[in-house]
Amino acid sequence: MSAATSRWVTEFQRQITRRKHVVLYGNIHDQFLWRGSYLPVHDVLAALFAETGFELYIRYDPVDGLQFD
Repeated sequence: MSAATSRWVTEFQRQITRRKHVVLYGNIHDQFLWRGSYLPVHDVLAALFAETGFELYIRYDPVDGLQFD
């Protein structure tokens, strides 16, 4: 990765590239460093999945349920 990125994002990318199952949990309102700028977690994950070649990104929260991006 060329610009500064949060450490967990780098490790997450390494794991999904190996097709590992990963469960993320925690504060969804935090901002994370992605390519030199701070973004919400769902924007970081959507960009990461698109860059890695995944065609479908599904997220869940108790209020809105499943969301397909």
